[in-house]
Amino acid sequence: MEDKGWEKNRQAVLIVVQRCTVWYKENRVFSQMAILSGAIHLWHACLSDLLQDPAWIRSRLDSEDTARCARIRLPQAAKHFAACRAFVKDRLSLYSGIEPQAIHFTYGSFGKPFFAPQPFSLAKTPHRVVVALAETPDCGVDMEETTAFSQNIFEAFLHDAERKALAVLPKTQQSHALRTLWVRKEAVIKACGTSILSEAQTLVASPLTSCQRVRRLTPHGFETWLCPLFDLPNAVIACAYPENTPLVCSLHKFSCEFDPSTV
Repeated sequence: MEDKGWEKNRQAVLIVVQRCTVWYKENRVFSQMAILSGAIHLWHACLSDLLQDPAWIRSRLDSEDTARCARIRLPQAAKHFAACRAFVKDRLSLYSGIEPQAIHFTYGSFGKPFFAPQPFSLAKTPHRVVVALAETPDCGVDMEETTAFSQNIFEAFLHDAERKALAVLPKTQQSHALRTLWVRKEAVIKACGTSILSEAQTLVASPLTSCQRVRRLTPHGFETWLCPLFDLPNAVIACAYPENTPLVCSLHKFSCEFDPSTV
């Protein structure tokens, strides 16, 4: 009986070690890569997956986050806020080495959150969340879902050149082209920390998926941003950074399954 009990304990220990090893390889290595290779790492997750582990979410929120959740009247919106906040803090902790509950944000004039030790950008939809982590603060990310995309609303904020470019495309391609155009513009706006109301006529993007550049008019002339696209089932992600900044973007799916704190 003692041998069987010892063997059972040994197997349990081996499972924990294996899970910790996998988690380390899939997560900690990215922290080193971000520092050494000039990369932008995009981490995305499904909100439904995050919400399956309320204890994981609570362990990453501080008292301010909890109080803010309590002020949100709609229960589903409060849960989504908590899941997104926990996800972002978890990723920032990974790259900065600071515990999630010790991470606090400051905010720009248009509401963009900042965390000085590790630049980041955040985007969320009704079903997903994505965060971009980079060495430079001049980085933005946006995501649009096919089911949540409202073409009529976004058309009101297009540049005249964008409207003309969309008009010559076949009708069957215009909705997809507008979505990819829009997600790139929003990524640049988030990188700049401004708003679509102030940037509607200063940003010009191509509706063609193959064109990754967005031009932005400034008081000193045009500046160019690179905005590579990443496709997900029923969604598209764009990451924006200045053309003169040599960065490599990579997309990674988040999972807390192998997090040692949840074993």
